[in-house]
Amino acid sequence: LPPLPRIELESGRITLIGQDLLVAGERGRIVSSSGDQAVVPVEASAEIRVRLESTPTENEDEDLAAWGMRLVREAPFQINLELKDFQSPKDSPETIVDLPRPVAKELSMLTARQWNLTARAQVLRGSMNPDSPIEADAPILASAELWLTDGEGMYEKFGYPLKDVDARLTVEDETIEIEFLSGIGPSGGRLGLTGVIEGTGDDAAVDLTLRSERIALDDHLLSALPDSTERGVRSL
Repeated sequence: LPPLPRIELESGRITLIGQDLLVAGERGRIVSSSGDQAVVPVEASAEIRVRLESTPTENEDEDLAAWGMRLVREAPFQINLELKDFQSPKDSPETIVDLPRPVAKELSMLTARQWNLTARAQVLRGSMNPDSPIEADAPILASAELWLTDGEGMYEKFGYPLKDVDARLTVEDETIEIEFLSGIGPSGGRLGLTGVIEGTGDDAAVDLTLRSERIALDDHLLSALPDSTERGVRSL
């Protein structure tokens, strides 16, 4: 995976209450952590909460740097990001955009080439409840909600191109749910898609339902079908 994008806040506030640190800003940008000038920055608002605690240590002489590294590895945190009406760059289809991973995962799944996007993403580790124990190996979990309009693309495992796509999708760790997706195919018919995708690799479990009141049984559709299904349909 590429390096995580970096969040820059132009204005906001930093609050420390006990051992809880809050960094919040309404005006910010998601930029490439590599400093690549070719990566288009994305306007976003962000809220970052960190519980400044780690697992107990028996080393009474631990220095500040070592304590800081343990916080990086163990401290519970919660990051909330929101993007509003972000339009895909139109100057070049090859333009690179660095987005939060759960958001980028869904756009990649749809091989989206064009979109107007509103999204909320959350990344968290451990519990922010001060009474909860610190877990040294707590997993980092990601989730997101996406609202996409005026989109263009296709599901990577069903190569049927769609335009004028409107969709709402959610991500919970490795589960992607298409709550609704509607778009116009090459023949002009509107197609609807709903369902759940478990996992993101070649062995992902896919349960999708496609609906259309009028869709042409042409090469675009037939070539998108699994081989066995395509052969069966062509034999009719």
